[in-house]
Amino acid sequence: MRSLSSTVSILARRAIGASLLACAALAAPAANAEGTFVSAPNRVDIAYDDARDLLYISNGADILRYQVSTQSFLAPVTLGGHLMGMDISPDGNTLAVADDTLDASNNWIHLVNLDSLRDKTITFPLAFGEGGTYTVAYGKDGKVLVTSEYQGSGWVPLRRYDPATKTTDVIGSVRQNSMLRANTNSRAGASARVVALTEANISSGPFGRYRVKDANLNQGGTTDWFTFEIGVSRDAALYAVPTYGGTFIADANLVKTGTVIGQYAGPQPIAAAFHPKKDLVYFPWAETSEVKVYDTTTWTEVDSFDFENNFDHTGNGAFVQGRAKTSANGGLLFVTVNGGVRFVKTRHHHH
Repeated sequence: MRSLSSTVSILARRAIGASLLACAALAAPAANAEGTFVSAPNRVDIAYDDARDLLYISNGADILRYQVSTQSFLAPVTLGGHLMGMDISPDGNTLAVADDTLDASNNWIHLVNLDSLRDKTITFPLAFGEGGTYTVAYGKDGKVLVTSEYQGSGWVPLRRYDPATKTTDVIGSVRQNSMLRANTNSRAGASARVVALTEANISSGPFGRYRVKDANLNQGGTTDWFTFEIGVSRDAALYAVPTYGGTFIADANLVKTGTVIGQYAGPQPIAAAFHPKKDLVYFPWAETSEVKVYDTTTWTEVDSFDFENNFDHTGNGAFVQGRAKTSANGGLLFVTVNGGVRFVKTRHHHH
């Protein structure tokens, strides 16, 4: 825990920063907000379905379905429970959804058929102290990785479920609330060859990756900061790990490159979404309303979007706000904000 005095000093700095920002706002015309706001008061995670032009939003017990072209909601899918992280299968037919509810002996994920909207619940016997499921991510082989919560603070199984054989195995042990992120949009034609992983709730800040082709799990990266999110480039050559000490950039071997984006305890990324086709990454930026666009070869800012949302330091929770995902061609960027989701046309889509 942070000491009270350091918390007070951080709050004081924020107050001073806020008053300076207020003065600056009076001096210059405010930037126009960009994009479209989608209301979803209890939103957790998002997944964009390119084939159907639908944005799925886990929102309490429901999956909201929002059609981007018509800017309207279709009927939601009610699954029950409390829905968490989501991912779409490489063939585009299934939405996997984590659920942080559990019973005396099992936790589970939902596999929703995106044509029939039928739910198939896949249960797992609880490990010691384990809570409900937290995030899911598909590999290129169609198998889905699953992380969990813990009732308290501890380690949980990292599971892999194979829909073809209907079997589950445990491939590792991770801290509670670990975040998974596949390395390409699953509809982009080059489905995830790597699933990135960062472990929450531990100060060494471990991160790693699961390589699909040989089922190799490497948990060797460390940030020495509490982590809550991770991004991985389309070729899995770069990882971005946001922390309160700035966002660390690591190479394909999980070795930090020396590049750190943002300031310690100041304006900095709280999440990262790499462009699926170009050398760009999107960073929702704490202490601003901006999502900044960085060139991943020069690590310089090349563009930004005003998301009309106060991005705050999200502490030890990946789903607080700033969860960012793109469409398969990179033309749309979706980011969770206070009270819902905002999306923009990126100006960086691939023809």
